[in-house]
Amino acid sequence: MIGAAANAYKHQNQGGIAMGKTIAITGASSGIGLATAMKLAENEWTVYAGTRNVERDQAQYAGVAHLHFVEMK
Repeated sequence: MIGAAANAYKHQNQGGIAMGKTIAITGASSGIGLATAMKLAENEWTVYAGTRNVERDQAQYAGVAHLHFVEMK
């Protein structure tokens, strides 16, 4: 039973990052905001990334699953 629980935990938590959550990040066009958004999206988080240029960022990161850009004014 402990082995099954450990395997389930390992599946849900890779590298210390919980999987399958949702988050909104502002300032996600570049720098630490973008790096954080990308890392969380890689770990199956649904990421709503705030940016000033939605079209540019959507085109640039179109292949990244779970990453959605929203306009911040």
